Amino acid sequence: MTEVPLTCVACGNVTLCPEFVYDTLGRVYHPEHFTCSVCGKNIAAGFDYFIGNNNSILCDICYTLKLAPKCFTCKQPLGEWIVEAAGKQFHEKCFSCYACKKLLRTSKILVYNGNVYCHEDYWTLRRGSPFRKLWCYLWK
Repeated sequence: MTEVPLTCVACGNVTLCPEFVYDTLGRVYHPEHFTCSVCGKNIAAGFDYFIGNNNSILCDICYTLKLAPKCFTCKQPLGEWIVEAAGKQFHEKCFSCYACKKLLRTSKILVYNGNVYCHEDYWTLRRGSPFRKLWCYLWK
């Protein structure tokens, strides 16, 4: 039974050494060629990595800086604890009223024009909206 030679994706040469690395897409690398496509850090020694755009390999730091989802308010990478509202993602400490910037609790928000507001600012906006003015005019 003959073994099929494995070709390193990075250099194109056959891997002759018994040690080689597979990525999550099944591609084969020499250990010295399994590196982050952004910073060049070698990630063959068991570091976390991510598959990015165009199936590129990124170390955890470059992924966080380049591709990780960002907080709508502060534009910094999101961690594990996030709040989602109005199709946007926030750090808990950044989840605030679009108008007054007061921190919000997830159960006490209202959405207007794609932004989140506290009750006070939401109703202030709604009272001044063209729809509200038209409704008041029709019922006078």
